[in-house]
Amino acid sequence: MAKATNAEVKKRIKQVSKMLLRGLSRAEIIQYAAEYWEIEERQVDTYINRANKGFAKSSIFDTSEQLGIASQRLTDLYGKNMRIDDYKAALAVQKELTRLLGIDAPQRIEYKDIGLTDDERLERVAFLLDKARARRDSDTS
Repeated sequence: MAKATNAEVKKRIKQVSKMLLRGLSRAEIIQYAAEYWEIEERQVDTYINRANKGFAKSSIFDTSEQLGIASQRLTDLYGKNMRIDDYKAALAVQKELTRLLGIDAPQRIEYKDIGLTDDERLERVAFLLDKARARRDSDTS
């Protein structure tokens, strides 16, 4: 078979990338390539390596830029759901946006070491747990 053109090579690498994303094994890709492209294992390995390099390259991104894109997509989706009165979907989108932005994160509690021993700390934790349980039990009665 004649040597593949640059355009054909790019197309094949794109196909190999899709195969890898779908979970095909190296053996399956080699079988496909032998049948449809009439190429050897070595050339398939080259295509697989180039596809993997493409994956690695696409993993390099600006986090703030991607956060902005994701936020805008969710905001757009929220608006579309509200326009068709799909409140359940709109709520799901809002929850995802809230999670994405970290607004739903629990508040951090600053720990300040005041020189207590481990036993004293355990006593305080036990006391606080007992107090919380008593409050919970009085709320449920």
